[in-house]
Amino acid sequence: CFAFTFFKKITDPPLYKFHYFPLYIRGEATRMLLELANVPWEDVQIKFDDWPKLKPDYPGQQIPCLELTSDGSKYG
Repeated sequence: CFAFTFFKKITDPPLYKFHYFPLYIRGEATRMLLELANVPWEDVQIKFDDWPKLKPDYPGQQIPCLELTSDGSKYG
């Protein structure tokens, strides 16, 4: 995904935040689609130690989760 980030404008605020563990399992396809779409987004990687206290803040208490930065709504 490094090659695609070269074409992004660094000054663009992220439209989306993608929340997932630092793994390539269920989250990698979404990360790749966001890169290919060339939309500004932020990769929020959640550490395993922090997950128990963050879990209630996510829809269905699970991730991956896509957050819209315009209104803060989360979809998972």
